Amino acid sequence: MARASDRNIRPWAAFLAGAAAMLALALVWAAWSAREPVGHAARLAAAVAGHAPRLPIPRLPDAPRLPAAPTPTPK
Repeated sequence: MARASDRNIRPWAAFLAGAAAMLALALVWAAWSAREPVGHAARLAAAVAGHAPRLPIPRLPDAPRLPAAPTPTPK
């Protein structure tokens, strides 16, 4: 029967190796999915902007104004 190796991998080293592998996969996926970053987003923005209704700029209603407070004067 074959003996298992006596080499023990520390848990933090295994965690760091897994985290590095996941980061590498995430970076590869992000680079692959962003091959055409500006073209698709620009076409989508132009399509949405062309069909969006023009809304008036909102204005605050006139509200009652508080009178100016009296300024203290030295005696």
